[in-house]
Amino acid sequence: MRIFLIENQSAQAGEAIILICTVSVDTVILWPVLALYHRDSVMEKKVIERFYHQHPLILTENVSKDETPNCYGCGIPVVDLEVAYVCTVQNCSNRIILHKKCGELPSQILHPKHPEHPLYLFDYHPVLTTWCNSCMCDIGNVLGYQCTSCEFDVDLTCERISIDDSLERKIQVEHPSHPDHPLTLMRKPLFPFYCDGCGVKDVDMAFICST
Repeated sequence: MRIFLIENQSAQAGEAIILICTVSVDTVILWPVLALYHRDSVMEKKVIERFYHQHPLILTENVSKDETPNCYGCGIPVVDLEVAYVCTVQNCSNRIILHKKCGELPSQILHPKHPEHPLYLFDYHPVLTTWCNSCMCDIGNVLGYQCTSCEFDVDLTCERISIDDSLERKIQVEHPSHPDHPLTLMRKPLFPFYCDGCGVKDVDMAFICST
C-alpha cells in the first residue's frame, strides 16, 4: 500500500494515509489513525463559516481592496484582484475580508514552544493588549493562537516561523505501528481528521509516512 500525505499533493479518493498524533504524555508518541482523502469535497468548498463572524464567508476572485483594506486575520492589506474570503451580506455592520490562507487557518495547532497542549485559533480584536509569548510584541487586533489552559499566546507570524523551522529540520521518528518507513513531521492534510490517540481534530502538524 502506498502512503501519501504531502500538502497540496493530489491523491485518488480512497487511498489510505497514516497520521501519528504529536500530542504526547511524558513524551510518548501516540497511536495512528487511518483516514481517507476525498479530493473533490476539498476542492469544491467555496464557503466557510468562522466563529469570529456571524455570516458565511465566500471565496471570491478579483476582490477589490476598496471594500475593506485590511485582512481581518493578519491585518495586512488585501491586494487588489486577490482571491479572498469575503462577507457578501450588504447590510452587515462588520463586513470582513480574509486572505485565503488566513481564512483557512486550522482551528487547532501544535506549537514547538508549547508542546504540553494544543493551541486554539483566537480572535484578539475584542482584547485590549495581549503579548505574544514568542516575540514578546503586542499581538494587536488580529487572529492568533491561544492555549485555553495556560496563559500562552502566539501571533500568526511567530506561529508560522516556529513551525516552518521545525518542518525544515525534517524531524523523523520510528514507530512500531509503521515499522517499514520512518515518519516525518509535516503539515496536516487539507481534509479534516480526528486522531485516534488523543481525539484532537485538525491539528496543524503530524508525523507522516511520505514514502
